[in-house]
Amino acid sequence: MKTLIASFVCVASLWGTEILGANSHQIAFEARELGRAASDFERAVYYAHDYAHLASDANRLRQDADRLASAAQAGMAEHHLQYYFDDVRISFRHLRDGHQTVQSYLPDPTVNQAWQSVGRAFHRLSNAMQGSSQALTTTVTCQSHNYLYQECYVNGTILAANVAGQLSSASCNQGSTWGFHGGTLWVNRGCRAHFRVTFRP
Repeated sequence: MKTLIASFVCVASLWGTEILGANSHQIAFEARELGRAASDFERAVYYAHDYAHLASDANRLRQDADRLASAAQAGMAEHHLQYYFDDVRISFRHLRDGHQTVQSYLPDPTVNQAWQSVGRAFHRLSNAMQGSSQALTTTVTCQSHNYLYQECYVNGTILAANVAGQLSSASCNQGSTWGFHGGTLWVNRGCRAHFRVTFRP
């Protein structure tokens, strides 16, 4: 299905490639994921008596992550995002220290599993913040002709993408008729569109 045939015409045009001061789409996504993980951790410790005092710390981390997500979604400048991320980092470290203290003398597998999710989410957010100044954005035109699967490429790893302008009468729905992985943007079932793509070289 993924075999490229000559009739699968793909036009990948790099219009107005620019360096982003901050990879706001990816930061907003990862911050929301951290907020969800913190909320799950808050619920887990609520039912574990010896960990219950950590619920307020988890709630603070969730709030700080949500503020960062909102700031990134609003397209705030990188130095503003860094200010919000500093709050997230402080809250994370405070919660981590509290969790490690209790876990050292009274292990709880359920709470620890929830904490592992928080740690992974924070790590991904940190990577997004560190790589923000290296992110690029461009417009890629990718077209599924004759309702066939087609791939288009950028020179890097795609972090986020959205439909900037649809060209087809067939629907373009992320996950079903278009999507991305690695450095590949794909379309299928007649979706043809200009896509705004954020990627890291």
